[in-house]
Amino acid sequence: MRKYKVVVWCEVCGLNHEGCFGGGTETIGSSYETWEDAHKTAAEYCGDHPYSYRVEEDDEY
Repeated sequence: MRKYKVVVWCEVCGLNHEGCFGGGTETIGSSYETWEDAHKTAAEYCGDHPYSYRVEEDDEY
């Protein structure tokens, strides 16, 4: 069965190592059973922040 993960980054900080997520990306939460669950969690997490995200298949599963 496929599982999904959410990768987030900050559009404002870009690659600034002193900015959000150390200027890189971060995986939030754990793995999710469905793409929809991952997307919903990401949308809630990013909310009013200048974060972008993508949902990917989790290679660990």
